[in-house]
Amino acid sequence: CGHCKQFAPEYEKIAKTLKENDPPIPVAKIDATAATSLASRFDVSGYPTIKVLKKGQPVDYDGARTEDAIVAKIKEISDPNWTPPPEATLVLTQDNFDEVVNGADIILVEFYAPWCGHCKRLAPEYEKAAQELSKRTPAIHLAKVDATAETELAKKFDVTGYPTLKIFRKGKPYDYNGPREKYGITTSLIF
Repeated sequence: CGHCKQFAPEYEKIAKTLKENDPPIPVAKIDATAATSLASRFDVSGYPTIKVLKKGQPVDYDGARTEDAIVAKIKEISDPNWTPPPEATLVLTQDNFDEVVNGADIILVEFYAPWCGHCKRLAPEYEKAAQELSKRTPAIHLAKVDATAETELAKKFDVTGYPTLKIFRKGKPYDYNGPREKYGITTSLIF
């Protein structure tokens, strides 16, 4: 991968800096083309992908690809008091669905199943888009419904496969067949 080769010298500097940290913070790299099951487990779909593991749980890094930015983020996450930011994706149930959806000018809703591989791959991109769109003025919200738990909602909106995405404009549903990555989701809802 050309991007990986270009990033390699910077990554070596990051590893050296973090090795000298007190306490040292280990840095590793994995050939995702050889360790395919590991790449799949951590939802790696593009290269290079940077994940920070905190107590075995992956934290996506999508900031600048510079030593300063990455080292600062890793030091922030390594702090024992660090907790991940709250999820920007709204969780909808039968109890709050109508109020949230009917109160929004536009909202994208994902109907998912927790066991669905396509849903698991979509989740980090969907959350990144939710974070981005929640910062807009006015904010555009993304939401999700566990269709296996909220069977009445899934039935009401003809959900037969996972994930099913619907755009609601002032409460009226439309099928969403657009992109399923952060940039595509974000731009399709803005324009």
